[in-house]
Amino acid sequence: MLLPVETAIAAGASSSQMLISAARAATLKLANQREAAAPHAPVLIRGADPFDLRTARPVADPALDLGNPLKGPFQAEALDWADAARAAMELARIAGILPAFLVDPGNAGEAHWVDPTDLSAWSDTSALTIATRARLPVAAAEDAQIVAFRSADDLREHVALVIGEQDNSRAPLVRLHSECLTGDILGSLKCDCGPQ
Repeated sequence: MLLPVETAIAAGASSSQMLISAARAATLKLANQREAAAPHAPVLIRGADPFDLRTARPVADPALDLGNPLKGPFQAEALDWADAARAAMELARIAGILPAFLVDPGNAGEAHWVDPTDLSAWSDTSALTIATRARLPVAAAEDAQIVAFRSADDLREHVALVIGEQDNSRAPLVRLHSECLTGDILGSLKCDCGPQ
């Protein structure tokens, strides 16, 4: 059983192990341990003391690093259920939550089972619908249009800026950009998102 660290409401839940992303394990300086050496594989860690939701969130969330600088020590452990762990990380990505879980926590409440094979339904791109489309000339191209997409399972909207005509004979060149309110919308001089 896995309990998401970011969204859990089980106040008394605690566990001796946590599942975190490889990127977070590298930030926590665990990549030199054999069990955490794979660059994109989830990492199972054990702390000196059991994790509860109060202590697990600073381990999981990079936004809390400055307020909670001292963490650990942690030991990366062998992960015998790699497929399920990868599925959990993918579900966290789809849900937009931190990829961190308490493993088999006590006092976690009722479990809702998800099979790793169910992931295909959650990541089905045919569930996306076009919410709106408009012509949007930009500095780089006057023949551009913006397309907003929605999913019934996701409250966020995703947009694509399409430049030129797409004929579907080959895959289009794509550039991904994560949202940056200060750089993209407000034009902050401290952010380099705009020129990128």
